[in-house]
Amino acid sequence: MTEQVRPHEVVELSVGVQSESRDLADRPCLEVTGPDGLLRRRPAFLASGGGFAARYASGVAGNHAYRWKLSGEPIVGAEAGVVEVTGTSAATGVLAHGPIRVAGGGRHFEHEDGTPFLWLGDTWWHALSPRISDADLRELAARRVAQGFNLIQLVIGPLPEVREFEPRGQTVGGFAWEPGWSRIRPAFFDAADRRIRILLKAGLVPCIVGAWGYHMDDAGVDVMRTHWYELVARYSAYPVVWVIAGEASLPWYDRLFQPETPGYAAALATKWAQVAAAARSIDPWHRPMTVHPSPGVGAYASIDVVPDSDLTDL
Repeated sequence: MTEQVRPHEVVELSVGVQSESRDLADRPCLEVTGPDGLLRRRPAFLASGGGFAARYASGVAGNHAYRWKLSGEPIVGAEAGVVEVTGTSAATGVLAHGPIRVAGGGRHFEHEDGTPFLWLGDTWWHALSPRISDADLRELAARRVAQGFNLIQLVIGPLPEVREFEPRGQTVGGFAWEPGWSRIRPAFFDAADRRIRILLKAGLVPCIVGAWGYHMDDAGVDVMRTHWYELVARYSAYPVVWVIAGEASLPWYDRLFQPETPGYAAALATKWAQVAAAARSIDPWHRPMTVHPSPGVGAYASIDVVPDSDLTDL
């Protein structure tokens, strides 16, 4: 099968493998070999109708051959094919230049085609809130573009200022996880997809925050690693920026300013660094990654939260 797309246009491919396992090694992946010979392994995400799906995009013209694999072996009966990238980009504005990256020398950002990018972001942590409609979000996005903004920072996961599973944490897609952090809810991510595409259509770069730091207490490293697997699988084909967690060394507020707070904050930071390493390991495009630091409590600078310079690009 051949899928024809424009440069950087995202194509979604699916496979009927079923799995209830929490082990990420039991998930299929999509292997894509570009016309330049570069092999990319795309992690798969849970599809709402069952099975798995993966997304792919490229600015390199030509045929990109793909096949599904599981545990390193081709999946018997899974359709292989080609994604043909041809024509010119359908994107307008800043996105017409491709995804952003840290430029050589590490002093500024640029697009894939070398065009400089000046980060001018607006913060909408609760952009998935049901308090704003899709139509209102489109209007707000258009207004920000007209004002010169080019990036929106939002949370796709457990939200700030609330504990997960309390009513104030509801989004247009409900919660990201089933109660007790028992299983990812694809319906949450389907709704997030819709709002991410509103930003992209407006010409805004999504800067995606995975959760707020203190949610690590309730969820644990394994859950947050799985959450980030889902985020990378869903959104890394788009021109995004990653923020592993908001205030990644900040305890829940009733633990602030206690004698044990510095040690507790350091432990949170260590756990988020583990999640950052896991997310970086599965992102074939190496989208820019950072962490939102915690003023006044524990580690302050991003580099103190995630000291491995291979995991923080900015």
